Amino acid sequence: MKPVPVVEASEDGQSFTITLDAWSGTHPIDALPDQLKFYRRLRDRKNGAYAQHYDPTVRALEEFADQRCSEIIPKKTSASSFTIASLPATLR
Repeated sequence: MKPVPVVEASEDGQSFTITLDAWSGTHPIDALPDQLKFYRRLRDRKNGAYAQHYDPTVRALEEFADQRCSEIIPKKTSASSFTIASLPATLR
């Protein structure tokens, strides 16, 4: 069975750590969009030849990003009233 990447926020919410087996990397929370782009590029290079290696990390980062947004954006916020500007600067 392949190991599954885990993405967790620090206690203070200022950083996140990606852990896969014995490897881990910690980044400031505002680097989340860049890390997603980085792993998507790795996944998609050479017409997806490396997708099997990087897709689990992309999915873990996307899930983490979705979770962070749902914690920040109140549930009663309608889609029509949501704007990128309403997000904290660290998530734009």
